[in-house]
Amino acid sequence: MKSKKKINKFTVYRMENCNYIGCTINKLLYRQSEHINKCFDKKSSKYNYKLYKFIRKKNIQIKLIPIFIYNGSCSKKIMRLVEQFYINKYDSIKNGLNTYDAFKNKNKNKEYCKQYRLKNNQKIVCNICKSVVVKYNLCNHIRTQKCLTMKLKNNI
Repeated sequence: MKSKKKINKFTVYRMENCNYIGCTINKLLYRQSEHINKCFDKKSSKYNYKLYKFIRKKNIQIKLIPIFIYNGSCSKKIMRLVEQFYINKYDSIKNGLNTYDAFKNKNKNKEYCKQYRLKNNQKIVCNICKSVVVKYNLCNHIRTQKCLTMKLKNNI
């Protein structure tokens, strides 16, 4: 059974001068410095996030304002639900700089998967076994017996 880690304190924050909501279990100054590093470090995988592009383009100083502080024991799921509440309240996905929901319910996740499949439903040819597969299913396909056999046969 998977143990659920309890969180003892968290802060939901809003970034000053832009509509972005975040959440941290660390001190706000530490989280602020993480944002600064990711924003200006070209080697960061998050360098091209919508938020960081906006900050660089507008030359905005990164300052975090706490909007909700929780001191007590809770699960990560509860923390994400609270963060999602504020993301919804400030409409920071459609009219802000948040790229992702903090918490996806099952129906929303199903809708996301459906949209993803529609967007990525083009057919492609597998490089290993030359089968025609749907693009979004390629990861599953390369683990099939047929594909694995061809991979061994061709020493790929």
